[in-house]
Parts: sequence; C-alpha cells; structure tokens
Amino acid sequence: MLLDRTILPEALTSVEAARDFLKIEDAEHDPTLIVFINGITTAIEAYCCRGLKSIAEVQYLSGTGTNTINPTRWPVTTLTSATYLTGDYSTTEALDIAGWRCDDAGRLFLPNDRFYRGFQNIALTGVFGYLAGTHDRDLMLLETACQLWLRRAWQGFTNQTGAVDSVGAGSASAQFKEGAGVPDDVKVLLRKYVDKSS
Repeated sequence: MLLDRTILPEALTSVEAARDFLKIEDAEHDPTLIVFINGITTAIEAYCCRGLKSIAEVQYLSGTGTNTINPTRWPVTTLTSATYLTGDYSTTEALDIAGWRCDDAGRLFLPNDRFYRGFQNIALTGVFGYLAGTHDRDLMLLETACQLWLRRAWQGFTNQTGAVDSVGAGSASAQFKEGAGVPDDVKVLLRKYVDKSS
C-alpha cells in the first residue's frame, strides 16, 4: 500500500523550511519529511488540545445553552455563519452572529444570541486558527516548535536511535515510541497555546 505523502493544509512548517532547518540539500527525503511534519503537527495539536494553523472549515460543536462556545481550532479569524439544529434535528436555523468576538482563551461570544443546548447541533463556518499576516509571531513560534521536534525525530530516524518507531503505514503519520512524548524544549514554546479549558 502506498503512503499518502500529501502535506496537511494545517502543517506547522513547510517541506522547504524543514529542509533548510535540517540542512538537507536535495528533495530526495521530501516524502519522509512530509510524513514527519504531518505527524508532528498532529501531535502538537493533540498536546495543545486544539487546532492551531488557520484553515477554512465547518466546525460541528455541542451547544452550551449560553452565548459562548469553545471552537476546536482558534482564534476565530472570520465567522461566516453559525447555525443550529432544532430540537428534532430536522431543521437548521441561523444564529445572529452580528458583533461576535473571540477572547484570548478561544471562547466565541455571540452578544445577540445563544448556542442552543444539544449534541453536535451547532455548525460554525469560517476561518479558524492563526492566520499569516495577522498572527505572524504565533506562527513563527509554532513553526519553531515543530522544527525542533522534527530535528529530534529526523536525527533518531537517520541514526536509528531516536524517538521514531516507524514512518506511517497506509496514512501520512509518524509513530513515536512509547514514552517519547513532547520534548521539553517544545513544551516551553507551546505553553501559551495549550487549551486550559480541556
């Protein structure tokens, strides 16, 4: 089975930046780098308990019965629409998003409406996560965290002594050895990005 070697749209570094950081001169190792970048990005997002880099998406969330909700990827850059499924889950109604805002902890506020209580009954459509041009400092720190972990994984892979157990099987992922965890230097950079509401 061929591995899917497509870089994720939410990847925290590019193949070219990774090659430069690791001082790899040719593209021969790009497929392996893509697998590592995707695996490390996924691991960082899991550690932070949220998505980080900006992508346009629809998020399906459970309504809280209040005017606040916690998106799974934040900050919210653009909110195009918010809808909810009515009590019988057969009809969709629009929520009033005029004046919406997102605080530093990622909570989305609607001043003129509420997120009706229910299970996976809220659909938020927009752009979520740190956006280039708006959040450049955050993106630089997140890329540095990804690259530091990538260097450690790459050294382990090339020397066959590190924290990487295997490079995917059927999907683009790097399997990290039991107990390897997030490196301490990476944890320091990620401290402000960890969702403390989880």
